Amino acid sequence: MRTYLFILLYALLLMACKHAIPQSEYWVFFKDKEGVEFRPSEYFDSKTIDRRKAQGISVNQSTDRPVSQDYIDEIEQYAKQIHSISRWLNAVKIKIDEKQVKALNSLSFIDSVKMVNQHLAHNHSMRDSLSSLASGDESLINRQLDHFQGGLFKEEGVDGSGVRIAVFDAGFANVQESKFFRHLFDNNKIKATYDFVRNEEDVFHRSSHGTMVLSCLTGQYEDRQLGLATGAEFLLARTEHAHFEPFSEEENWVEALEWAEKNGADIITSSLGYTNKRYFKEDMDGSTSLVAKVAKMALSKGLLVIVSVGNEGSSKWKVLSTPADVDSVVSVGGLNPNTRLHTSFSSFGPNANMFLKPTLTAFGHVIAESPTGLTRVQGTSFSAPLVAGFAACVWQMYPEWSNMKLFEALCASGDLYPYYDYAHGYGVPQASYFLDSKRLTLKNNFFLNVRKKRAVVRIQKKAKPGSNYFPYMFYHITDEENHLKEYAVIDPQGADTVNIDLKTKYSGHLLRVFYAGEIREIPVP
Repeated sequence: MRTYLFILLYALLLMACKHAIPQSEYWVFFKDKEGVEFRPSEYFDSKTIDRRKAQGISVNQSTDRPVSQDYIDEIEQYAKQIHSISRWLNAVKIKIDEKQVKALNSLSFIDSVKMVNQHLAHNHSMRDSLSSLASGDESLINRQLDHFQGGLFKEEGVDGSGVRIAVFDAGFANVQESKFFRHLFDNNKIKATYDFVRNEEDVFHRSSHGTMVLSCLTGQYEDRQLGLATGAEFLLARTEHAHFEPFSEEENWVEALEWAEKNGADIITSSLGYTNKRYFKEDMDGSTSLVAKVAKMALSKGLLVIVSVGNEGSSKWKVLSTPADVDSVVSVGGLNPNTRLHTSFSSFGPNANMFLKPTLTAFGHVIAESPTGLTRVQGTSFSAPLVAGFAACVWQMYPEWSNMKLFEALCASGDLYPYYDYAHGYGVPQASYFLDSKRLTLKNNFFLNVRKKRAVVRIQKKAKPGSNYFPYMFYHITDEENHLKEYAVIDPQGADTVNIDLKTKYSGHLLRVFYAGEIREIPVP
């Protein structure tokens, strides 16, 4: 009898499934926010209002106002549950079937209904980790800040104080217990937390990836400092599952960005990016992806957005991920500490519109704090927070600057600037750029001439590349639109002269050579 009932129930279940209408997740975009009331002082953290006003940005933009409740009530007749609400996109995310999509598209207040990409992708943020440090790793603790000239900030008492940084990651396990974050809790530096995966405030669980990222921003214990922004405030958001990336994680990123801006963030730093499982290379144009759209909105609201360029340099994909593709997002590539050159896994630029990417670089092999103690890890996931800590220090020094002025200054402070390429960007930002008394004056370390179709670089014997540049020479050839046609790194190996072959097809373009902190440029004949 029991067997018969089981078979009957199973058959009924199969019939129900057969006749069930499949549902998918969709974003429903509205045409307007007509009749919606909004009081900025009741919604925003006072720090948000202060930042906006300081940059001459309205605190009552249409994108700040809530989505119409009347529209939401109408939508709930078609969907049992509203999964996400975005003020910036003026949209809600729901689960419906194709018939309901047609019905929604007929409503007068609906602008469009778009299916959410439902592919999965693996997370390749971390490439290596060691449970204990090798003897040579101790020096890396100092070098990962020294390559920014971070000691100069320390001498000036600059530590990111007054700047609020939002960190988006996969979890911050053990942060509460770690001695490297004790200063954050002792000084009330963590202002808000939220887990957008589980819809709760607790983020101190699951993955330790965010823990390691946070340590590269602000880790500090006794005489060991892992990040530059030890005086900054933080907002911590969990947006990822860690080991894989379901389609909901882009939506989590969107929600986290709105939440962070509302709660007074000045800087967003994220080691997350989306590539071939959701987009094509031509979509890496700074405008197509969902996260690119909202990153651009964040820039318009006065935030500085810093994102890892990605770890696809050794894969078939090769190029950067989104939202690192957005023009004025600071996209950060990774360097090998042993050579200070591009590390193999770091993704390449430019974006699909030929805009320069990465923007800047930092070590992609670092020492970070994890639940098992100090650990050696690698990935551009850790380059970005190092740069974010640097940016916080600069904004502390110049609080009157807009986010775009800070962006431009960070570019100009790169140790290769104005040279750039699609592996190193403008190089590593340097603290001395922001401290007039510490700037170095270099001249005549080399000379550049062109003979027929060959550029001749003559190096002065007194030239000293310096610890930041090692012995390398960089050159690139750009067209009239400043797009790179060719670039390379050369090791002169003690030679007095270096020759660069110039191709006929580059006639009329510009050759630029960087060596020992100096730059020369000359038209290609």
